[in-house]
Amino acid sequence: MRLVDALKKFNRKERYWLIRSVLGDAGKPLGRHFIVRLHKLGITVPRNAWWAMDYHFDWLAGALHLCQSGGNSDAVLSNEQGAVKGNQEDVDLIIAFDNTLVLIEAKGDSHWDAEQLESKRRRLVACFGDQPERLGIHVFFVFMSTGAPPVVKGWPAWALPNQGQPYWLEMPMAEKDQEPAFYRVVRCSDAEGTVSEVGKYWKIVPQPARWSGTEGESMNDDAASVRETYGPLFTDILKLLHESDPARINYGDNQDEYEPEVRTILPRLH
Repeated sequence: MRLVDALKKFNRKERYWLIRSVLGDAGKPLGRHFIVRLHKLGITVPRNAWWAMDYHFDWLAGALHLCQSGGNSDAVLSNEQGAVKGNQEDVDLIIAFDNTLVLIEAKGDSHWDAEQLESKRRRLVACFGDQPERLGIHVFFVFMSTGAPPVVKGWPAWALPNQGQPYWLEMPMAEKDQEPAFYRVVRCSDAEGTVSEVGKYWKIVPQPARWSGTEGESMNDDAASVRETYGPLFTDILKLLHESDPARINYGDNQDEYEPEVRTILPRLH
């Protein structure tokens, strides 16, 4: 059984099917900018790759068995490794195509929790071991967050490809050209608004955002500075890279995707 077909057999998450019902076929392909960002990490994913959200680790264990066994759903299997826990522990986003899996764990307003990370590590090892290639599968694990990536210890080498560091992407929590501005509600013990864990009152307060700026904003600022320094040469090299497209990320309407590379190349030419 193909990997994607096996994964689909378990995908009963109502949130996924709600979004698919709302977006229709428009919700199938992955966003171009997201694909480009993954590519710059060294992870090449086609836009038509299958994806799902909140995918349970128990489901993942079942899908891997179906894939490896040719679709055998009748076997009774040992659970000594703890692959199946009977709970809803999940990975936030799963992307699959051919024999490749991309697992993405995201944090927005909350912090990375050491206990939660250790539990995820154990589940990953139970599913894939130290060498997923033995299963005939390529696996990438990516963290996304508004702040810095988590500090992880004891994770398998395949999950720490960058000199012991995990893959990481910044996750903006605001629309383009906007700053994040969120509120939260808190309970109060009195009518003056004294914050308390219990009380007959409540109020709205601003929620400080742990924010380091969007990737697009910082890239555009840097690019403007280099453009001013090198003038037409910047435009010429950007056009050359866009047309030759060595990374195969030219979708026709994203002429600025190679700007980070131009900022790296130009100083080396002078």
